[in-house]
Amino acid sequence: MNFIIACIVLFHTSSEVVVTKSDIEEVITEYVSAQVNDPEERFEIEFRSIPSSIAIDAREFDLEINPDRGIAFRGNISLPVDIIADGKLERRIVVSMRIRRYADVYMTANALTRHTTVDESDFVRIRVETTALPGDIITSTGELHNMRTNRIVQEGVIIRSSMLEEVPVIPVGSRVIVEVRSGPVVVTTSGVSREEGRIGDIISVQRDGTHDRLRARVIDSTRVELVSEREMR
Repeated sequence: MNFIIACIVLFHTSSEVVVTKSDIEEVITEYVSAQVNDPEERFEIEFRSIPSSIAIDAREFDLEINPDRGIAFRGNISLPVDIIADGKLERRIVVSMRIRRYADVYMTANALTRHTTVDESDFVRIRVETTALPGDIITSTGELHNMRTNRIVQEGVIIRSSMLEEVPVIPVGSRVIVEVRSGPVVVTTSGVSREEGRIGDIISVQRDGTHDRLRARVIDSTRVELVSEREMR
């Protein structure tokens, strides 16, 4: 995506204009702001190498930024800035900088055992620099909904999505209805889940009154559907 800031000089008596350091910093700041595009995050840019001024033989100029794809806008990066004078590339400069990112994150208020269903009360919300933190840190309460820990998490740890998993809709030992489909015909029986499962998971179910173990796909919190051997391969 090209990002252009036009600095048009009107009524100039000479054919020379000057690109200032502040011109370059402004266009880079606007560009980075558009890339971060997260109202919950704040960023700071520490510029490290920008010429104080560049004189060009033109009456007007544009500044364009065309970085490589996949660049991460955090930490130490470099951005190419093209000076376009009278529609032609006059000069390219590479600006090095450090982008610091800040966001509100969730830190555990106490130690959490494995399979603890979490909510906001389990955490303290704090604002920290996230520049060097992993990309899966939790920054909104929506990411905590219907989640539980998949490991022991000590007190004072910034929570990440990799530490959580969705709470199963069917726990072990839950009463379920087993549906058996044959074309348009559906026959049901009842049983007990011997494994926990989320919607779409295949779990073991013991049919009532027998020792039979069936393999069934979770439909919702009370129903499962018998799957064939072919489906389990």
